[in-house]
Amino acid sequence: MMTRYFHINIILLTIVITGLGLGWGYATYDSVSPGPPGRDNMKTNSICLYEDSMSEECSEITLGQRMMAARSMVSESCEPLSISYKKIAFNRARVYSLEPLLVNAVITIESNWNPRARSRSGAIGLMQLMPATAREMGVRDPFNPTENIDGGVKYLRYLLDRFNGDLALALAAYNAGPGRIETYQGIPPFKETQQYVNRVLNLYNGYRIDSI
Repeated sequence: MMTRYFHINIILLTIVITGLGLGWGYATYDSVSPGPPGRDNMKTNSICLYEDSMSEECSEITLGQRMMAARSMVSESCEPLSISYKKIAFNRARVYSLEPLLVNAVITIESNWNPRARSRSGAIGLMQLMPATAREMGVRDPFNPTENIDGGVKYLRYLLDRFNGDLALALAAYNAGPGRIETYQGIPPFKETQQYVNRVLNLYNGYRIDSI
């Protein structure tokens, strides 16, 4: 009898623990962002943990942080990581006299807000800076979100000035390099670059419409 009661208690305890576990859920999503010629598309897999109370806030983490998130469940701030990056992007855009919505569009297409993104060609971080470009822009650690965004926004500002404010040409240069823009006297005939420019512009224009 005692053995049977012990087994029953174990079963009940398991059910209770499982029930508590089901009080939390997670949603995963895959997102792919295109890169310029020679870069691999970057793929990220994120988890968003949320309370059963349907709180509007959640904590979004990358796949590499899955175990840490499973232990801590939800951070105290419950602020998505991308929100803090967007604050940095907003501030740097103001410093370099660019529209924050434009910077947001570039980062979304380049890395989908993944600060650890890296292509086979060597482009690094949120704004997918090549090592040489990062050095030119004074970036010491391209994986540091603040430094990466500052370098990327500074580079975009430089390209806009170099191409007399032509946004399409500046974006094409960000993707394929300014030398190719000058060689072809316009957007180069690369499908990847043309698609990149169109995607950034479409997203940017969509952001502007939504903000009205």
